[in-house]
Amino acid sequence: MAHSFVQAHDDEISAFARFADANPGNVVLLIDTYETEAAAEKVVRLAPKLKQRGINIQGVRIDNGNLGQHACKVRAILDEAGLREVGSVATLQEWSDTVGRCSWHHQFPVCSSGANLNRR
Repeated sequence: MAHSFVQAHDDEISAFARFADANPGNVVLLIDTYETEAAAEKVVRLAPKLKQRGINIQGVRIDNGNLGQHACKVRAILDEAGLREVGSVATLQEWSDTVGRCSWHHQFPVCSSGANLNRR
C-alpha cells in the first residue's frame, strides 16, 4: 500500500477497505499518511467488518515521523481493541544496527529498509 493509494480515496477507511478487498490474503495497511494514531483507530473499527467477510488484517505499517513514539501508541491501540494478531511493520529510510537496540523495537517485530527485511 502506498501513500498515493490512500490519498486517491475520499477517506482512509475507504482506502483501507478497498485495499483489503483487492488483497484479501495480504492486508498490511499504511497508517501514517495523515494522523497515525487516528488511522490505527480506523483499523480497529474496520477489522471486525472485514473479519465477517473472511478477511484478516495482517499488519499495519508506518514509515514517517517518530517511529518509536508511534509504534508504542499504535501497538497499545491495537492491543486494547483485542487485535493482538495484527502485526506491525516499521519502514526505515536507513537501516542501522542501533535501530535493533531501540527500546521500541519489540513493538514492531518487522522492520524494513528498501529491499532489506529484518525480523525481530
